Amino acid sequence: MHEDNYFHLYQSIEYRICLVISTTICLTLGLGLHLVVIHFEKFGGDPKKRCVSNQLISVSCHVFILLSVLSFSAANWRTLIGPLSVNHARFSLLTGHWLVHFIIFTSMQILCRKCIKLVFDWSFLNRVDDDWLALFLTCLNLILAAIAVVLKVRTGEIVDYDFYLLTGLSLKEAGNSKFGFPVKNASEG
Repeated sequence: MHEDNYFHLYQSIEYRICLVISTTICLTLGLGLHLVVIHFEKFGGDPKKRCVSNQLISVSCHVFILLSVLSFSAANWRTLIGPLSVNHARFSLLTGHWLVHFIIFTSMQILCRKCIKLVFDWSFLNRVDDDWLALFLTCLNLILAAIAVVLKVRTGEIVDYDFYLLTGLSLKEAGNSKFGFPVKNASEG
């Protein structure tokens, strides 16, 4: 294991207590409210009349719950136990980026679908099965989010300082890398 260059940031007992309390409050209230939205969307009305927008909102709530648990657990592990390994930090942060991109793409599709319905009176949209369309859009968003994260990693756009905080590596130790991945210089070809 490598030296923890950020130990001084996490050694305070007051910081640890505040993190545990804020995590407990955020997870309890936030996840509880998301579960209420999911439950109401699925069982609040006629389950056979679930529109695409409501189904996409429900999927986004599921993803937000997963994102919250993942990000809070990585931060709490770092604070209470110690630095994460490089691979665990990469997994946590890349999955977090992927889920955030998924939520962004889903929100954009919900807004675009509503705008299209308001501006254009496309009656053929009424003939498309809502369950099929919601599943198709969810799969499309998962693929688009994965492509966006891979492109950002390949181009070096993701310079996530959380990676260095979670692993305890210093920027100097990381050397010529971005997000823990080696980056070639233009002169290296």
